[in-house]
Formats: sequence, structure tokens, C-alpha cells
Amino acid sequence: MTYLREDRRGKLIEGAAVKITGRYNDLAADIVNTARKTETSLQRIRKGAQRRAGATSDVSDHNVSETDRICMQLFLDIQEYGRNLAGLGVEAAKIPAYGSLWQLVAPQDRQGEIRF
Repeated sequence: MTYLREDRRGKLIEGAAVKITGRYNDLAADIVNTARKTETSLQRIRKGAQRRAGATSDVSDHNVSETDRICMQLFLDIQEYGRNLAGLGVEAAKIPAYGSLWQLVAPQDRQGEIRF
């Protein structure tokens, strides 16, 4: 038994999705920005320590950074979130905050098109 008409149910779900996605975007942006700042600070500290020790090696190693790992996990998460929204009848790509979130965490080669 359904207590809401289909159109009202759809609007309710879409409204909730927009609010939740906005909050998700805000939190993810905070996490990514904090990770970037922390990584930059650590690189400066390492560079200073290497200078004092007389080391000549480059500070930045060629491994994947922690920020990149965080972004990749968030990217995987938002793809699944988008699929879940689609299952509820909501087009994630039409939610502005979802687009912002995608741009924040998607790899460079996936920035242009939201697809999951």
C-alpha cells in the first residue's frame, strides 16, 4: 500500500537527494582540501629536513599520494551513490552538487562526462 501519490513521492525523494548530495559535496570538499593542505605541509617539512641533512633526492616520490587515494575512493563511492539514486528514479547528473562532487574527485580523464 502506498501512502503518497507517485508525483509527491518523486518530489520528496528528489528533494531529499538534492539536500543529501549537497551535504555530501560539502563534506567531501572539506576532506579533500584538508588532505591537500596536510600533504603540502608534510612535503615542506620533508624538504626542509632533507636540506638540513644534505640529501639531494627529490621530496616528491612517484607513488600515488594519499590525496589521490582519498579522491579515488570518493570517486568510487559517488559512482555507487549515483547508481543508487538512479534506482530511486533520480538523475544524479542533474543535481548541481553531484556535478561539483564529480569534478572534485573524478580522475582527469573522467572529468568531462558523468557516467557510472
